[in-house]
Amino acid sequence: DSQVRNEGGEQSTVKQPLPLPEGVSDYAVGGVAATGYNGGNSYMYSGNTRGGVFKGAFKKVFGIAANKSETMEIDAFEYEPVLEEDSQDDNIYETVSDLPEFLGNGLRLEEFLNKNLQYPWTASVQNIEGVVFLEFVVETDGSISNIVVISGLGFGCDEEAVRLIKLTDGMWEPGSDNGQAVRVLMTVPVRFNL
Repeated sequence: DSQVRNEGGEQSTVKQPLPLPEGVSDYAVGGVAATGYNGGNSYMYSGNTRGGVFKGAFKKVFGIAANKSETMEIDAFEYEPVLEEDSQDDNIYETVSDLPEFLGNGLRLEEFLNKNLQYPWTASVQNIEGVVFLEFVVETDGSISNIVVISGLGFGCDEEAVRLIKLTDGMWEPGSDNGQAVRVLMTVPVRFNL
């Protein structure tokens, strides 16, 4: 149960059917700000703002220590939006004007993968051949992240394909869209042939 005050200052009890989960503030559900709760260390303030009445609850933790009846005069309520100076596009693109390019010391990606492939023993004993398809993101700095096997063979081939793609980390020229470096989703086949 919570004690709340309405705009007229009348106090009433509100039944709370479920407690808030741990880590969820009463601010998140409008408890203090919406109800004007006036218990404990919270205080009710009011003042004039551009022809209207500003009411809100503030806690002592914000450095405001006053009694419940104190009134604050406010000429105008101003705020400035917070803008990131270096706003980076976190979207992951599948189609871009310039795809990422593998910079493998003169080797094409397929040649690099074949040169570094270590055929899994269990796959070779079982005569397993085929293709493992992987997806990963080439980041704007040429590194890779979010490696996912989308179609595997098992028998250690999937793990070997992931290992091979991890070897290419930092060996990519990032993709770009309209001249801006962007994160690009790549799909790559890794072939296993005996």
